[in-house]
Amino acid sequence: MEHGYHSFDLDLLAGRIAEVPESLRRKALLEDLPMGYFGTSTDAAAIAIAAALPDSPVGALVLCDARPELASIELPSVRAPTLFIVEDDDLALNLNRSALARLCRPGHLAVLHDAGKGLASPEIASQAARLAGDWFETHLRGERDG
Repeated sequence: MEHGYHSFDLDLLAGRIAEVPESLRRKALLEDLPMGYFGTSTDAAAIAIAAALPDSPVGALVLCDARPELASIELPSVRAPTLFIVEDDDLALNLNRSALARLCRPGHLAVLHDAGKGLASPEIASQAARLAGDWFETHLRGERDG
């Protein structure tokens, strides 16, 4: 696929991502564990595409500093609760709000204020990791206990 100034084969990457849970499910210790996906930047679009596949086992999704518009067609098919973590930047906020509106499942937009350097900043990376961990804990706990 051609997306803006870079060329990415998001479908190929999404297919590879979708193979990972299949491989993990073949291991006895992992077969019953709930699964979540976390992606950043352009890779987050491939994660969303993989989560939208009909047989996706993903129970929660976190897209951080993402390019969700690259997966806008697939977003309505994502069945997992989705968290968008984004900097306080007008363009990023608009893209992620639009993506959130396309979801048919629960979603949330978490805004990192004064991010400036994005995930390169240890403070911002720590904030994003905490938000992602909380999201997975909340949305995967029921799958494990259920």
